[in-house]
Parts: sequence; C-alpha cells; structure tokens
Amino acid sequence: SKMLMDHLYDVRVELLKVGKNLNHTLNDLRAAGAELRQRELEIARLREQEQGYQVREALRESQLAVDYETGRVRVVPHQDWRGDLSRSEFLQIVSEADPAMLHLDVQLLQDVVVLCLATTFLGAVVSR
Repeated sequence: SKMLMDHLYDVRVELLKVGKNLNHTLNDLRAAGAELRQRELEIARLREQEQGYQVREALRESQLAVDYETGRVRVVPHQDWRGDLSRSEFLQIVSEADPAMLHLDVQLLQDVVVLCLATTFLGAVVSR
C-alpha cells in the first residue's frame, strides 16, 4: 500500500509538471499567434506599398497612359499593373502619382463663374 501511495504521488507530481509545461506551451503558442498576425498585417501593408510603387513606376516609365480629358488610365501594351487593387484604389494611386490629373475644385469653379459674370457685366456697362 505504501508503494502504491508513493507511486501515485510520483504520478501526480509528473502530471503537475506536464500540466505546467502545457500551460507554458499554450502561452508560447498564443504569443506566436499574435506575432504571426502582426507580421501578416505588416506583409499586407508592404504588398500594398509595393503595388503603389509599381503603379508610380509604370507612370514614370510611360507604361501607363493617362487621357487627361476623361481622366481614364490605360496600360500600354500587354501589362496589367492593377493586380489586386480595386479600381478606386488604383485610380487614387494614379492621381497621387500624376499631379497633372484633373481634379474638381468647387471653390475654383465658383471663382471662375463669378469672374466671368463680373467681366461680362463690366463689358456690358463699358460698351454702352
């Protein structure tokens, strides 16, 4: 009976050690999982930056042609730089990379209309 009790005590001690090791392993796995998720986010961010860089380089190397009247971008012979970018992301990168792209500025449009009306009015007054 004494031997059995000693053996059971030894088994209990070993089980406690195994449980402790399992807890450490679980904590290590959680930490590794968090680090992995963080690295995946960093890789995704770097891929997005690389796609933007490729689009800007294509613009610099004239692989993309911009039609300034319509604001549309087309790829010059057989290259597709759009990759996984959505159309809006692609156009945003292109517009950031190409400052000659036309943008709607409501305040500027209002100023031009007021200037035209004032010029027309003054021209009419002076001609009488």
